[in-house]
Amino acid sequence: MTDAAPPHQRRVRYAGTHPRSFAEKYKELDPLSHAEAIEKVMARGQTPAGMHRPICVAEILALLAPQPGEVGLDATLGYGGHARELLARLSPGGRLFGVDVDPAEFARTEARLRGLGFDASALVLHRINFDGVAALLPEAYRTVRPIDRVTVWARRADQALALAARWREQGWDASAATDLPTACAQADVVSCATLATDPVVRGTWLAPGSHL
Repeated sequence: MTDAAPPHQRRVRYAGTHPRSFAEKYKELDPLSHAEAIEKVMARGQTPAGMHRPICVAEILALLAPQPGEVGLDATLGYGGHARELLARLSPGGRLFGVDVDPAEFARTEARLRGLGFDASALVLHRINFDGVAALLPEAYRTVRPIDRVTVWARRADQALALAARWREQGWDASAATDLPTACAQADVVSCATLATDPVVRGTWLAPGSHL
């Protein structure tokens, strides 16, 4: 004896000839099953329900001019539309770091981009807020040049100490600096992860041949 098949359930009908509310647009909310309908909506210059369309893609690519082998950062990963275009231009040999704080969208976007063939060697993702980008800098720089030692300075000493401790847990030779001019003079690469509008680093602090 076998179980009977469950009765067929019709979708909820909407009033009128066309769906009006977001929830009624069942074809747009299921793009894999209704690809033709999605193409028609996009051909009209509209955005299908539940879908994100990145804006100013051509302008951003023209401004950044990403090249194969380079390293980039998408600090607002979102749906991954910009990341996909950047990855296509950074390949082969390049790497893109992407960050976003939304747990649900982050998981969907990672699955989407991995499904396009971008593995961990090309796409490095972290679910963090934008203010955590500084923690990714050593990993990003090591992609393109050897990094042996990392020193961090912050306006709040406790923040610098915490970040240095975090890097040491990841295997870095890391320490916190209390004297910024001296730390800059001893560095080969100086990077400023800040939203400050006033200068943080002075050119006179840098050693000859160092990179800012």
